[in-house]
Amino acid sequence: MALERRNPLPAGFYSVDLPDSLVPEFRRWQQGRSAVKVLKTNDDGDFSWMLFSVSAPTQWDARTLGFPEIAKASDEKPQAFEPTKDILDQIGDALPSPAAVAGSLYMIGFIGLGLAAYIYRKELFGHVRKRISRT
Repeated sequence: MALERRNPLPAGFYSVDLPDSLVPEFRRWQQGRSAVKVLKTNDDGDFSWMLFSVSAPTQWDARTLGFPEIAKASDEKPQAFEPTKDILDQIGDALPSPAAVAGSLYMIGFIGLGLAAYIYRKELFGHVRKRISRT
């Protein structure tokens, strides 16, 4: 979103994300300004996000509160960005899990034993056939 740097704030919708320690400053700024209405708030314990509307040009306290973001009435609190993983984490995520590797090795071993038994069946079971045919 773009920041609104004009002062006074033109009529419109704005959002601001403030540390909880600055929320009382925002409330003091809002008092006595009938043109300002807080539409939505969200507090995560450390920061408070507020969506507010300004119906007439209103002086903004950018020195204390920073610049607000231009918003829409339907906006919701943006989700926090997940940090970009480094290359080793990306490689680790791309590799199969140890359980998948173990399962694959088990299946390869089982199929390999079956294939070996089929190929060498005469050598493996030849003496059993001779015994059976002698009796």
